[in-house]
Amino acid sequence: MKKGAIVFFNDSYPPIIDGVAQAVSNYARTLGEFGWNCTVVAPDAPGLPRGDEIKTVRYFSIPLPRRYPYRVGIWQLDRKCIRALESLDADLVHVHCPFSSGRLGLQFARNRKIPIIGSFHTQYKYDFDNAVRFRWIADMFVRAVARFYDSLDEVWVPNEVTGGILRSYGFRGTSTCVPHGTDFAGINDLARLRAKGDALLGAGPGRAVLLFVGRIVKEKDPSFLLDVMHKLKADGIACTLFFVGEGVGLCSMKKRCVQMGLEDAVVFTGPVYGREELKSCFARADLLLFPSEYDTVGMVVQEAAALGVPSMVVEKSAAATNVDDANGFALPKNADIWASKIALLFSSVPALKSAGENARRTLSQTWNSALQAAQARYAALLQRQTENNTPYGKEPACLEK
Repeated sequence: MKKGAIVFFNDSYPPIIDGVAQAVSNYARTLGEFGWNCTVVAPDAPGLPRGDEIKTVRYFSIPLPRRYPYRVGIWQLDRKCIRALESLDADLVHVHCPFSSGRLGLQFARNRKIPIIGSFHTQYKYDFDNAVRFRWIADMFVRAVARFYDSLDEVWVPNEVTGGILRSYGFRGTSTCVPHGTDFAGINDLARLRAKGDALLGAGPGRAVLLFVGRIVKEKDPSFLLDVMHKLKADGIACTLFFVGEGVGLCSMKKRCVQMGLEDAVVFTGPVYGREELKSCFARADLLLFPSEYDTVGMVVQEAAALGVPSMVVEKSAAATNVDDANGFALPKNADIWASKIALLFSSVPALKSAGENARRTLSQTWNSALQAAQARYAALLQRQTENNTPYGKEPACLEK
């Protein structure tokens, strides 16, 4: 298999941690272990962890208003970044975002006349609808995203639902399904992790634990879970919901929690950056609650499954891909229905454990396994270029300075 140098571009990367940043990190780390020469290009950001175990090129950025902790990358003002890119070895480019990093990656690839792949991860329409007042402006941005992906040599999506979302934006090309993996897969010391999670969360032995992991933002609708907890408390179901994460909606969530009298049933832990600690949080949970219809993958569903924890998700959402009656619970988005199902599951522990075991077997895979198909696609693109002796792209374009 022909291997070479891959340059990944994305707008988020540690210390900013989200699902796409995790995917990029795992792509670069795993493919590096396979023998590829991997580099990540992303906006700089303050804080830790930095992800510097992988070769990175950072560029100047400023905070994105009302979207903490995200940044707006302005590589055009960073001469050091431009010089680093000009001296970088690269055989192909893989972009994971259509904005500043994606545009930089496209220009970099066309300048080198090398293939460029783009992964579509995010329902940007949600972001545009919430960020602008006029619908026609949001629609214009959505069409721009579609045009960006139309301009690439190959487009990857994590599942067929996500491919349908991209087509609904106006994308006219074809997409290849390349599922994600999780670095939590293959763990066997669950008893130790569960005990560690008990101490970390302070849940107490025997306490029923519900878990939400992710950004506390409107798009993921964590507030819906307060309605679920209010119903459970009213019905006398003893359990605690732990919110692990941060975001612009955290303060309003805490206020609403107090207003609803849920202080003794809901805990906000803040973000957990250490992967070992996060594993422990998942392992201690009895059930992951993930009401987001925004996420295109639901990586937390895979992470929970890897540790034998089933998930409750919204039916027909992208996060519900491959979730069935045996390995999880895909339900209509109704607080009464969710609360009733949770109460039923807590009254039948064997059914809950069985779902967790099935989830572990069917919903999670290692990144090593997931990216075997990816590296085969990379190699095919490089081989095609070698055999045809034809460079990718059109006219070269110098990086702006």
